[in-house]
Amino acid sequence: MAWEIATVALIPRVLLAVAWWLGTSVLVGWSASRLGSRALAALGAPLSPRGFEAEGRCYERLGVRRWKRVMPDAGAWFGGARKRLTGPHAARSLGQLRQELDRAELVHLVLLVTQWVPSLWLGPLWWLGPTYGVVANLPLVVVTRYARARLEVIRGRNPRPSPPQGDDPTQT
Repeated sequence: MAWEIATVALIPRVLLAVAWWLGTSVLVGWSASRLGSRALAALGAPLSPRGFEAEGRCYERLGVRRWKRVMPDAGAWFGGARKRLTGPHAARSLGQLRQELDRAELVHLVLLVTQWVPSLWLGPLWWLGPTYGVVANLPLVVVTRYARARLEVIRGRNPRPSPPQGDDPTQT
């Protein structure tokens, strides 16, 4: 009987946590889609490739090439672009792809932190917040880091990097 009462009492807390996760995901994604090239450039250092990434090879050791295609891409939800680099216009969109990767990584890093907040009210289920935050965001951070490292290799082969398509330089 006590177990049933405790379980029923947790249902509103879990529903509130789910609402928090969905709401923050939409809010952070929408906010990031409004960031212009200058704002993203200002965040450049934390999002820049690191030496240990070795052109993406460290992520390939984690098997990212096998599972990256099943990761969702919500980049186009709020006016951004999907992050697939295919087709005849792929070479001229490298700058735009870099910006979309920066946005995606920023979104998932912010969500990785904010999605722990429901732990404050989940009581004995406190572990759901950190678990969801890590499981839902860390693989996507790894995929964006891998894609950025590979993109830098491609951009190194392209002597004339082209400006991003449709970017408003006055937007911050």
